[in-house]
Amino acid sequence: MGCLGDLGMAEQPSGNSAKAISTKVRSGMRAVTVAQVSSQILTICALAILLRYISKEAFGIFGMALPLLTLPRMFATLGISVATVQKDSLDQSQLSALFWLTNVLSVIAAGVTVLLGWALTGVYGASQLLSVCGALAGTTILAGMSFTHQSVLERKLLLGRLAAIRIAGQLIGLVAAITTAVILEWGIWALVLQQYVEWAIVVLGCWFTAGWKPNRPERAKIGSLVKFGGYYSTSSIVFYAGQNADKVVLSVLLGATKQGRELIGMYCKLYEVMMKPVQLVTNPTTQVMLPGLSRLAATKDIKTLHEWAKSFYRFVGVLLIPAAVGLYAVAPDFVEVLGGEDWTEGASILLALAPVVAVHGLININGSLLAAIGRADQLMKAAIVIALLQVQGAVAGFYLGKQFLDPTTGTVEGVAVGYSMVLIMVVFAPYMIFSLSMCGMRLKPLLVDLMHPLAAAMLMGLNVLFLRGFLLGRGWSTPAVLLLSVLMGVVCYAALAWPKVKRDVIGLLKGTAAS
Repeated sequence: MGCLGDLGMAEQPSGNSAKAISTKVRSGMRAVTVAQVSSQILTICALAILLRYISKEAFGIFGMALPLLTLPRMFATLGISVATVQKDSLDQSQLSALFWLTNVLSVIAAGVTVLLGWALTGVYGASQLLSVCGALAGTTILAGMSFTHQSVLERKLLLGRLAAIRIAGQLIGLVAAITTAVILEWGIWALVLQQYVEWAIVVLGCWFTAGWKPNRPERAKIGSLVKFGGYYSTSSIVFYAGQNADKVVLSVLLGATKQGRELIGMYCKLYEVMMKPVQLVTNPTTQVMLPGLSRLAATKDIKTLHEWAKSFYRFVGVLLIPAAVGLYAVAPDFVEVLGGEDWTEGASILLALAPVVAVHGLININGSLLAAIGRADQLMKAAIVIALLQVQGAVAGFYLGKQFLDPTTGTVEGVAVGYSMVLIMVVFAPYMIFSLSMCGMRLKPLLVDLMHPLAAAMLMGLNVLFLRGFLLGRGWSTPAVLLLSVLMGVVCYAALAWPKVKRDVIGLLKGTAAS
């Protein structure tokens, strides 16, 4: 089976120079971006089908169960996986020890999910929550079998192969969910099946592709890795808890009634819609950013590390600033086309969440920067502060929305406004300054770089709103208006911001940026 020198470096470009690593990063960025675009198109199409065959209440219960599944899983696996990628060198015994530790922790995390479902069923007032948590818990055990092998692929910077495996799992899982929801009318259990099918494909693909097998359990020196992983896991859990504080607040205060669960389901799915462009851009970025910057940090070439870090931030900003403006402009039409007339009342939720898209994306990639330079301890401190602010924003939004907004949907609208306001007005600037300063970078030059895309996006938004109003006023159908609005928005922004798009998006993907 060999040592990790064979595992980690055999398929990288010859040498560990910054130039060789940069070549691999460019290739990985292109492959992962293509995979993410395909992934998001798949999920949007699948969601448009599932929203019509699975009830809002079922989505609400699934949304209540998801944090109880994800939090224990993150604690058990995420930090160790990131430590495996970030560490400059590992031997076979260390990697094997991490594999077995991850699987033991995954079993424990599955048990914690069941216990949380049992404990919170009464608190939330949703009797089905326990059975859903029990069914989902097994996916954590299944997922744990793949994490070390995913890390091996990331260490080798074989990011295209890993992206292909993930999208294959997602596609087959979605097909399974749609089939059972439409034909067998499984409802919420179609969503559970999707999780099992997706992870089963990922496990098989990663084991086959990574070309690595663990030794039998044995002692190994992994204390520093576990410590780093502990910091990263804790920070990720706290971040996740903060980002899901809105759902927890809604679950506690609304989960006992059918109408409340429907509102939760509507909020959760529209939050997911808001996150689609964020995930489309930041998922490929972080998948390349963490291993790429980690390898560059090991070369001590700070100048190249800074150049690549700036390229990643500009890539995210140039793409997500117009996404935020565009989603706000077409939110009512998008909700109607995606979910049908039953979901139109949720347009106000998406309007409140849309402005946070760009901010969310830039905030999200800070974690990869801090982890790559070995500052997971500082990431954890920032996560605690941000989570506390997000909890306060969700609670305040709930009660203010209940008092001042629509009596039916005002609570969820208020939570959406609170969520956006906290991230945009309180968290963004301080956290960006803090994160960039950890590796000797400043926020001001980055913001100056993004002023042109912001101005272009605002002009694009005004044009889209004018076109939308013009077409609707003449009786055009909502799908046609949405399609033409999106096409016009893309063309308008590309024309107005072409120099930045060419340098920061096309240049990064083609390999002419950060070089």
